[in-house]
Amino acid sequence: AIPCNTAHAYVERLQPHLSVPIVNMLTETVGHIVSKYGKGTKVGLLATSGTVESRVYHDAAEGQLELITPSPDFQAMVMDAIYGPAGVKAGYTQGPCAESLRAAIEHLQSKGAQVQILGCTELPLIFSQTDSFPVGSAEVALVDPTDVLAKRCVQLATSAKA
Repeated sequence: AIPCNTAHAYVERLQPHLSVPIVNMLTETVGHIVSKYGKGTKVGLLATSGTVESRVYHDAAEGQLELITPSPDFQAMVMDAIYGPAGVKAGYTQGPCAESLRAAIEHLQSKGAQVQILGCTELPLIFSQTDSFPVGSAEVALVDPTDVLAKRCVQLATSAKA
């Protein structure tokens, strides 16, 4: 299991060199969303520019979900929430990083995304996975891929013991 969204760009190259299958966090996340919210759901992706540009989530979601990403201005806000001087990688979970991430969530919700993937491992430190994140008078679901991956790994481990 690889608990890094961006690193999944290398899964196909790594897998042939391993004797065990990689539990793919992205396909597990897509499967989780499809089973919980339905095939064809419009889903926003909040992730680093590298993850967005690599299209690894787009590939995983193809034929399953309608994936949308922030416009360039809002993508810059996501990057600032992650890597900015007051970003989550600098140890912040409130203040400017939360404001920037909330703005991106609201932006994707305005584009029709009722489910949003927290597609950077640290983003759930700002806003946790939930089915009801308030956006104005509406709500969106936030999905934490690391949580989905962890639960799947536990499921696989416990079923292997049986």
